[in-house]
Amino acid sequence: MRKYEVLRESILAAIQDGYWQCGVKLPTELELSKTTPFSLGTIQKAIGSLTREGFLQRKRGLGTFVIPIEKRIGGPWIFRCLEKDSAEFVPMSTRVVNRKIVSSTEPWAQWLTEGNAEKKLLQINRLILADEYTFYSKYFLDSEQFPIIAKTPLKELNSANFAGLIQDHYQMHLERIDRTIQCITLPSSINQILGKAKNTKGVLVEIMASGQRSKPIFYQQLFLPPNGPRLFFGKSGT
Repeated sequence: MRKYEVLRESILAAIQDGYWQCGVKLPTELELSKTTPFSLGTIQKAIGSLTREGFLQRKRGLGTFVIPIEKRIGGPWIFRCLEKDSAEFVPMSTRVVNRKIVSSTEPWAQWLTEGNAEKKLLQINRLILADEYTFYSKYFLDSEQFPIIAKTPLKELNSANFAGLIQDHYQMHLERIDRTIQCITLPSSINQILGKAKNTKGVLVEIMASGQRSKPIFYQQLFLPPNGPRLFFGKSGT
């Protein structure tokens, strides 16, 4: 292991063992360089890695903090929220609104069912919270192919990374992520849930995720009201 990886594992163990508890402020990187055998560059790399993975949060002018467990969604990341005025990620959590079986004739449904018009799909609606900003997600997949998401109690799906569950339980990795973005008038039902005025305009992000041999895995819609943080899309892989 490289030096920053050794340090990363040590910091992570300290967090998971409760030495540094949720919300606690870590020593500064300069303080860590004086109390450990690691260079400042190695410490910065380890802290940066844990920040990208969702264990730590850097707050400008305040320091680095341990993210609460309920906000540690974890990877693989499909998207993340960035602070408005920096390149730091905002901790996210999700809350399941409902789960139901649906059917659709939309083009995305034809893609997800691979042309089987009679196949039913599992739809999970969630609120996604990024600090004080909240947006809405509709997530669709084949419940027969991924029963763990269909059968897991709803409370246990809060802040769960569905892509991670699929990857861990079915060894199905995301190979391709396609996205489209458009400005729309948000649906009245979603504006009501988000506490926005009728006819509020926002952004619709559509995400189509495929596995090996272009096998469809899931389709997701994100409904984002205005004045939120910036969205960051990784190369692959909530």
